[in-house]
Amino acid sequence: MRPCFVIGVALMSFVCFMGQGGFIADIMESKAWLPVSLTSYPMYLIHPAILTFLVTTAPSMLVFSTYQYVINYLGVVAVTFMAAVVISCIVEAPAGYLQKTYMWK
Repeated sequence: MRPCFVIGVALMSFVCFMGQGGFIADIMESKAWLPVSLTSYPMYLIHPAILTFLVTTAPSMLVFSTYQYVINYLGVVAVTFMAAVVISCIVEAPAGYLQKTYMWK
């Protein structure tokens, strides 16, 4: 199934890049995706550190319960998102501005 998915995404991307994507291209190019695109990479980078911190600072061995799992999951997602927003504002925005200012002239 993975090769079929990858081929489908590649074909969809090709059609959109050629300017014939129609409403799918409009959806994919929407400004609503901007917050997701700005925070997804920092979230990817920071989440292992947050998970490691959570596991290593636990007062005792973790016992599985669905309630505790959901609470931990939502907490990690929230903390990761907040850290990603901070990283995006402090590091990526100024770096993008510098790149736009000095690299593309």
